[in-house]
Amino acid sequence: SSSPPSSPSSPLHSPSPALEGWARGVRARGEEAARRRPRGAAYGNGELVRDFIAGELYDDEKGYFNARDCIHSPSQPLPFTRMSSMEEYRAMLQQLYFDGLEGWLTPVEIFQPWYGEAILDWILKSREAAGEADAPLVIVEAGAGNATLASCVMEALRRGHPDVYDRTCYVTVEVTRRLQQLQEERLKGHGRRCVCLLGSALELDALFHAPPPGTTPFVIGLEVLDNLPHDKIVLGEAGEVLQTSVHTREGLAAAAGASRRRSASASASASA
Repeated sequence: SSSPPSSPSSPLHSPSPALEGWARGVRARGEEAARRRPRGAAYGNGELVRDFIAGELYDDEKGYFNARDCIHSPSQPLPFTRMSSMEEYRAMLQQLYFDGLEGWLTPVEIFQPWYGEAILDWILKSREAAGEADAPLVIVEAGAGNATLASCVMEALRRGHPDVYDRTCYVTVEVTRRLQQLQEERLKGHGRRCVCLLGSALELDALFHAPPPGTTPFVIGLEVLDNLPHDKIVLGEAGEVLQTSVHTREGLAAAAGASRRRSASASASASA
């Protein structure tokens, strides 16, 4: 069988060579950063709060975001134009929560595709106001979740702005392996215009070099700041600054066992 040639806005059409080369570099740095990323860094007898949060949320085996489908994506957008009242909206929203008892909803999921299209509208108007409407477009989204925003933006570009679509590179940066793989699957129809990296929002400076000359980069982060690992600093009784570490029951038990083994070994050495 034969296929028609790819049109300029077909999924197989590549972005500009400069953008494509930049995207290859970003992907290579992302893969290198993933290989070098330390896991389970210990501090004293416990973990720093940042390491404990990172493990509880993003660990490949036990992490909250890897262990379950925690973000619920409605199978169909809500029919806002057919709603007659706020009460009807609330009833439909309640039904969405019942449909996704395993997870929770975010604004980009509830208001799709309009939430994403509103963000895209702001991006395009910002470019036009800056006199950069003809420049290639680079969008970087940290913590892209189920790729709902990325999908809405790219579909709106393909449908309504095919000239910009063909000059766009959309990069997702996702620390959770399961979600990064989901993003790759959901965005694969846009070909090499989309790059889905396994990495942390805290690593953006290491992952990205300046885009090719003439591009307009936009960085998006939705529902990200509240999920970033962070430290906890407290003042001691004498006014000294102390950094908090976390001790789990399992960790304390393991430390106690190791201490008993060291004591027994020291006693045996002394007897000998």
